[in-house]
Amino acid sequence: MAGLTWGDGGDTLAQLKAARDLWPPRWRQAPVHYFGTIASTNDEAARLVRAGEPEGTAVVAREQSSGRGRRGRPWSSEAGGLWISVIITRSGLEPGRLSLAAGVAAARAIEGCCATRCDLKWPNDLMVAGKKVGGILVETLSDRPFAVVGVGINCNQDVTLLEGHLRSTAATLRAATGTAVCLPVLTGRLICELEQALGALRSGEWRGILREWAGRDLLARKSVRVRVGKREMEGAYCGVSERGEMLLRTHEGMREISSADEVRVVGSECGGREAG
Repeated sequence: MAGLTWGDGGDTLAQLKAARDLWPPRWRQAPVHYFGTIASTNDEAARLVRAGEPEGTAVVAREQSSGRGRRGRPWSSEAGGLWISVIITRSGLEPGRLSLAAGVAAARAIEGCCATRCDLKWPNDLMVAGKKVGGILVETLSDRPFAVVGVGINCNQDVTLLEGHLRSTAATLRAATGTAVCLPVLTGRLICELEQALGALRSGEWRGILREWAGRDLLARKSVRVRVGKREMEGAYCGVSERGEMLLRTHEGMREISSADEVRVVGSECGGREAG
């Protein structure tokens, strides 16, 4: 099967064209920048924003040498995965909402390609069979009305190459489903779903996105421990707010958490407590 990595089974440009042919019409007009190896597709997309590239511009890489997740954590990004960043006009879209909408889009794309359920774990994890197969990284530019939406999905890599500490919590789509993923097809589906999700946000249909996100929410009805810096809080996870923040009910009341270093399930729902 061709398309397991960019450049596998044919010319990379032909593969990218095949992916782009699946995109919504207005996205086909924007540039696609491909790199065999790049430090970070998000960093390159941010550079392109400042160089004047338009909304819909995409940066795709065979592999990233310095891929990262939230809070700058390293993200293993070998050949065989989908590493893509897209420039989006922010125009009033809150980053929290944009991140959740992108998660819904990615989950739909995975399900469409792999015929497997994809759940979501706040704030940005894509989960299949209880293991993380990907994530979303939305970064805004303080000096431009744009955001960069980065999506990383483990697809066809050798699962044994995942870093040792990740093997118990992470997986690839191929390992989780037993089926190889065609990257051009997954890329095409992802952009189509992202366009639909963004359209819903911009037309005021955020609650529809939120309902779908809640239906995929892996933390629903769980007690969780959240670490923010050196502080830990434990409580009942109560979903997400209108702004995309986590709602955590502790003994001291409801808290809204916009970002966290770590979120762990600790049991069934309870009243919760906070640890200093």
